[in-house]
Amino acid sequence: MKSKRVILTIVLVGIMLSLTATANAYVVFRTWPNSNNVYYVTTTALGSESVTAFGNANIAWNNVANANKNIYRSGSTSATSVSRNGTNEVVKYYISSSGPLMATSVWQSNGYIAEFDMAINAAFNWRTDGAPNAYDVQNCATH
Repeated sequence: MKSKRVILTIVLVGIMLSLTATANAYVVFRTWPNSNNVYYVTTTALGSESVTAFGNANIAWNNVANANKNIYRSGSTSATSVSRNGTNEVVKYYISSSGPLMATSVWQSNGYIAEFDMAINAAFNWRTDGAPNAYDVQNCATH
């Protein structure tokens, strides 16, 4: 009787695990140079509502207790893709309909982060007003 419970438990756990949605995240441990502020620019393709949503996400991060970096927007760019060009950029372009919602590229120099670019995948519907069937810019940017 006890072995039947063990087998049943294993089967139920296996079923539960197979029904769990998968998520992917990649974490790379690198550090910023000794500066308390990080600045970025946003592509003009985002629109003012999305720029505001990114700003609100920055405020959330900047208000974290013991945060040693503050993130600020410093202007706009006409960039349409990510590239190492000396500027931290947030751009929007089509990556893939099965690809990530957002992807961040990081370049390093001498063991420190030298630059990052964040790509927002234009294959997906993005909103700032909580509309159904769309991804929320601020929530994803904060993540």
